[in-house]
Amino acid sequence: MPSDKSLHRPIVILGAGLAGLSVAFHLEQSGHAAHYRLYEQADQSGGLCRSVRCGPFTLDYQGHVLHFSDPRIARLVKHLLRHNLQRHRRRACVYTCGVYLSYPFQGHLSGLPPRVLAECLAGRSFAFGAAVHPDGQSFNEWASLTFGDGIVRHFLLPYNNKLWRVPLRQLTARWVTPFVPVPSLSATIDGALEHSDHQYGYNTTFWYPREGGIGALAQAFEQAIRPIEFHRRATAIDWRRKRVVFQDNQQVGYDRLASSVPLVVLGRLLTPLPPSVNSWWRKLRYTSVVAVHVAIRSRQPIERRHWVYFADPSISFFRVGFPGALSDRSTPAGTSLLYAEVAVSPEHPLSLNTIADQVVADLHRVGLIVDFQDVILRYPVAIPFAYIVYDRQHYEATKVIHRFLREQGIWSIGRYGRWRYTTMEDAIRDGRDAAEDLARHVVCRQPVLQDGKVPVSAV
Repeated sequence: MPSDKSLHRPIVILGAGLAGLSVAFHLEQSGHAAHYRLYEQADQSGGLCRSVRCGPFTLDYQGHVLHFSDPRIARLVKHLLRHNLQRHRRRACVYTCGVYLSYPFQGHLSGLPPRVLAECLAGRSFAFGAAVHPDGQSFNEWASLTFGDGIVRHFLLPYNNKLWRVPLRQLTARWVTPFVPVPSLSATIDGALEHSDHQYGYNTTFWYPREGGIGALAQAFEQAIRPIEFHRRATAIDWRRKRVVFQDNQQVGYDRLASSVPLVVLGRLLTPLPPSVNSWWRKLRYTSVVAVHVAIRSRQPIERRHWVYFADPSISFFRVGFPGALSDRSTPAGTSLLYAEVAVSPEHPLSLNTIADQVVADLHRVGLIVDFQDVILRYPVAIPFAYIVYDRQHYEATKVIHRFLREQGIWSIGRYGRWRYTTMEDAIRDGRDAAEDLARHVVCRQPVLQDGKVPVSAV
């Protein structure tokens, strides 16, 4: 039986990103609206899936689109956004060897310089393709066995070096499904002989809001739940006494805790951690990203593509996206908007201004900016936790950590809470599944929240 004290404590949700919003929404839908409190350290919901207005421009914090494999999630998102949702057929490219190719590189080799094309085809003809299982392989080993040395040398190696910022021999291949498409040998040959419009991968079609940016989804969730308590940053979690301490030293007790706080940060908040668990927490690794949003004057829109991948190591960014190709309401007439993503090692950070200067110079170099005087906005955004590094410690470390957390009544959810390479749909599903688990633990005698607040005696 639960203690009398736990009868008067709510479910606490830390973080109003998509995972946290989904927990709150699904608790409401299951009749437990009175049993939770949702805290967010920022001044708006959405986490990295939020949008901001910068003058006349709508900027997504980071490039995000919606694609669905779960019919329940698809129905939910379409219900929340109603008519503010548009379907797209992906238009993505790769820039390498001075040419633009359709994405993915390994399926669209036509247009490469003859020597590079011959090397890619020769390597692929002796490779094993989809027969190679990623488990137990380093990324380097898996890529070479799957695609051959040519494709690896001319695209997969330089691109992933830019993205992960760690030696690729340290990276496992556990993350590659479904993010790295593997065309068959015959499809690779067809794509080398002539240009093809064939699409590969998990996001060949996707959805995006007509207006409001990707943050419109978080806003729709927020309108369907209890008021969020903003500007509430957790500074410590006493997991034994089940209390969260906030920056103003207020303490809030909880019965169960759902957290979408990055797992690395959650480990710093939990005090004190057993040494046997803390040692695994110190093994977690990640890559940071700076997204530089650039607006330019342009008579003709440059948004023919949704995004472009850049493998050339001399170019600072690994990907450039074009919000105007997703929604013509993100930019005013006579302008174009793009964002360039630069991966940064947490151990060797650079200033935002330095990165922004290099990005603008490289955008000019690849022809996306014609005249520097056309630049009317530079808006760099630092994303400290961007890509989870799947090294050889990742699997065992996350297994031990999540087992410990669940034993303490803590659900760590979302891309950064789970510490996995996942999608927006996965974050919403995480929240739904956590809400179903948490609802089974709700004690019916818990007091009803009044105006979103627990009685003083309960905290």
